[in-house]
Amino acid sequence: MLVKVDSEKCTLCKLCVEYCPAYVFVVQNSSVKADSSRCIECYGCIPLCPVQAIAIEVLEGALVDFATKSGDEKPRPQEPTSTGVNRQST
Repeated sequence: MLVKVDSEKCTLCKLCVEYCPAYVFVVQNSSVKADSSRCIECYGCIPLCPVQAIAIEVLEGALVDFATKSGDEKPRPQEPTSTGVNRQST
C-alpha cells in the first residue's frame, strides 16, 4: 500500500501529522510527506483531511478487506441458535 499526499491540494493544516496514530505524516521542506511503511491501515487520515489531499493506493498483490474499510454496511451477526439447554424461570 502507498500513502500519497497531493501537495497541490494540501494546505499544511497538519491534522494528519497531529492525529495519525502511526506517525506516517511529517512536514519536510514546507510540505507534508508520508512514510507508507509505517501505515497501520486505519484509513483515518482520509476523512480527516479537509481538502482530500490524502490518497491510499493499494498495490498489486495486497489483500485489503474492503467490506470493513469502505464504510459499507457490515454483515449482521447471526442469531443465536438453541443450545439444547432448558432454562427455568425462578
